[in-house]
Amino acid sequence: MKKLRSAILPLVIATVGVGSAFASTTKKNTNSVDIQGYLFRPNEVEQCQPVSKFCDNNGAFDCTVSGPGTEALRIFNGTSCPNILTHSVAN
Repeated sequence: MKKLRSAILPLVIATVGVGSAFASTTKKNTNSVDIQGYLFRPNEVEQCQPVSKFCDNNGAFDCTVSGPGTEALRIFNGTSCPNILTHSVAN
């Protein structure tokens, strides 16, 4: 009986630990929707150029993309992209 108890006890402790880890993880905000970012290029025919980065537009940080420099991404609205896109975490 002691051997059975000593074999089962570590399994129970490991199961409780794994269950606690899953229960304590923070849930991602399901209300946020990722929005595709656009670069504003005023001297080109297509002024708003899509990039492959998406941001949630819910935070205080500017959504940026790095290239030769760091550029703020914008929200596409009809035919222009006047507003800067934000993100809830720093880039």
